Amino acid sequence: MQTRSSPPRRSTTGASNGYHWFVGNLPYAGPDGQRQARWIAAAGYGGQRLIVFPELELVAVITAGNYNPGTRASEDLILQVVLPSLQ
Repeated sequence: MQTRSSPPRRSTTGASNGYHWFVGNLPYAGPDGQRQARWIAAAGYGGQRLIVFPELELVAVITAGNYNPGTRASEDLILQVVLPSLQ
């Protein structure tokens, strides 16, 4: 996993990718204030996501079918529901 998630290049969105895996850091609101979570993810068409948060010991899988361009439903679910619910 270390080799596959080591980014050979950085994208314009701030995330990096390599071997079809993306890596980055995600700021989110925790119960005690702002936190940062390192993530490793694979993304599919329509919002499908496999996201690993190694330090949180969390794996999230989203099998969405959201094919409307410009929507971020999968990302919003992680950012607004999953991560803030962690203690």
